[in-house]
Amino acid sequence: SAAVRMGFFFGPWKLDPRELFFLRYGVMAFVNYKPVVPGHILIAPVRVVDKFTATSDDELVEMWKLARRIGGLMEGTLYAGSVSAVTYVIQDGADAGQTVPHVHIHVLPRRKGDFARNDEM
Repeated sequence: SAAVRMGFFFGPWKLDPRELFFLRYGVMAFVNYKPVVPGHILIAPVRVVDKFTATSDDELVEMWKLARRIGGLMEGTLYAGSVSAVTYVIQDGADAGQTVPHVHIHVLPRRKGDFARNDEM
């Protein structure tokens, strides 16, 4: 496809295709370079879209379906039962803390006590 020939981007940064562990239906998943917790991953549309409201219906659905699938794996067998919960986050715009101009879902495997004040994560 054209995306494969041109490469994959996360905002302005080119991704090595080997960094992607999921690529299908116009969405991709890869490990966060600056993880908040071990195993923190990102899910983004292949198409560079800066805001959540600019995603297509297909991108929106496929991103959340993938987030649910990966979160289920995190709570299930992926981390051998050490994960007790999952946080799903979108920071939509600079004032919300978005640092890369490419909409993405953060999927964070959570463990009891990983933050002193859980609601301040």
